[in-house]
Amino acid sequence: MKKVFLSVIIGIFFFFAGILLIPGIRGTNNDLRYYQQSKNREVGGPFESSGSTSRYLLTETIAEDRRIYFSQEEAEFASPDVVGKDGKYFSIFMPGVSFVGVPFFKLGEVLGAGQIGSYLMNTLVAMINVLLIFLIVRKKSNNNWVGLFSGLVFLFGSNAFAYSFFYTQHHLSTLCLLIGIYLVTFDRNFINNLLLGAIYGYAIMIDIPNIFIMFPLLIFAFSQHFKIKKAEHSISLSLKYSFIYIAIGAIPLLAGIGLYNYSLTKNYTKLPQFIGRTETFSQEQRKAPIKTTVKEKDPFEVNTPFLTRNLLNGLYILLISDERGWLVYSPILFIGFLGVIAGLKKKHSSGFIQTLFSIFIVNLLLYAMFGDPWGGWSFGPRYMIPAAAVMSVLIGYATFHYRKNILYVLFVVTLIAYSSYINTLGAITTTEVPPKQEAAYLTSHIPYTYKYNLSLLKENKIRSFFYTSSLVTVISAFDFFIIYWSVILMLLSFSFSLAIIHEKDKET
Repeated sequence: MKKVFLSVIIGIFFFFAGILLIPGIRGTNNDLRYYQQSKNREVGGPFESSGSTSRYLLTETIAEDRRIYFSQEEAEFASPDVVGKDGKYFSIFMPGVSFVGVPFFKLGEVLGAGQIGSYLMNTLVAMINVLLIFLIVRKKSNNNWVGLFSGLVFLFGSNAFAYSFFYTQHHLSTLCLLIGIYLVTFDRNFINNLLLGAIYGYAIMIDIPNIFIMFPLLIFAFSQHFKIKKAEHSISLSLKYSFIYIAIGAIPLLAGIGLYNYSLTKNYTKLPQFIGRTETFSQEQRKAPIKTTVKEKDPFEVNTPFLTRNLLNGLYILLISDERGWLVYSPILFIGFLGVIAGLKKKHSSGFIQTLFSIFIVNLLLYAMFGDPWGGWSFGPRYMIPAAAVMSVLIGYATFHYRKNILYVLFVVTLIAYSSYINTLGAITTTEVPPKQEAAYLTSHIPYTYKYNLSLLKENKIRSFFYTSSLVTVISAFDFFIIYWSVILMLLSFSFSLAIIHEKDKET
């Protein structure tokens, strides 16, 4: 009976978290179908970013016409993230998001709102990511409330919140990562390995950098296949050959990527990204990723977008800058470092903690070396959303170990209030914040930090369907934001309170 009651209470928390995502759904003119019909790319709308429009257009063309090429009019709508080759246009992105969005588009189309259905896929995945963080932390701590708090921190305390309402790769990439993390908490067998391989293959279909971000998981999973037996005068090492099922699981997805590439580029290994964006639709080039200039190119240098010379500036941008840094947008995530310290003290969990930290480091270094660590026009460090999920798991470790420390409690309460404030701001306004070096040359001044979001809010320029359809004549957008953030903060505070007052469980 106690377990049933506990499950009901946890279910209520998840239900309210889901309800709190409703105000982020975009719509205007009392019509959820407005953007699908008008293809309006205004700031705050679902099509404000080509990172969403290009992927969505591929979903729409597959669902309606069973084609992967764009007409010139469609390509102009999706620009600048469009490739032109042999007189044909197609999305520059990997197709993983667009493929999964097709059934959601079809479901939405039943109500005449295919765009809403497609975008709700990411909102649903965001909630599944919360559930996965909850399951991972609960499995490692045997504490439901610490797991619940960790999941809610990821959703409302990071820019994962803002990107829950757009058609980008971030939440699906994070989903694959979290499923992989959850799978390696179990004993290795052919089913787990097959699933891990399939998830890894699909993660690559979503975004190429996932090859590297998820690689520490594969190393950890491979290490779990070794078994050392110590005898009185000898040591034996055995290897379970079920690890080959990881490769078997990945092969069909990798083959699918090859076939998709061939249908576009006539080459199984040539990605659309290798061709580059078309310059036909130059009016949107201002939102394309920033190109760094190099004085002299070494003819022997490997052709890659990841350069060590960008590392220091990239680390600054992603971690501490006022443009995109975690320190400004999501300082609560730094608590995860305390989780690393706490976890490494336990011998039985050190390998798992090292793997999580390795994923964070790979994610950080990969995009710190990228020519565009800003992520173009974006809100917070969008490339670091998978790392934010990892740090949220580590926050669970920190909370489990330090929850009786009053300084820790006060520090977390302060950081979660600030982090949720900033990210709620991004969730109901826009994710299109320019980098500093672009903002300086705009004809109309636009702040390069979350102050831009504040200015939109104070001007009542938000496209929340919940607000515009029912509250716009009742309260100002800013008052709506304060109420919305306050309710989110109450949910976070209540879950944290339960995490710190619950009797300590046995860690696994």
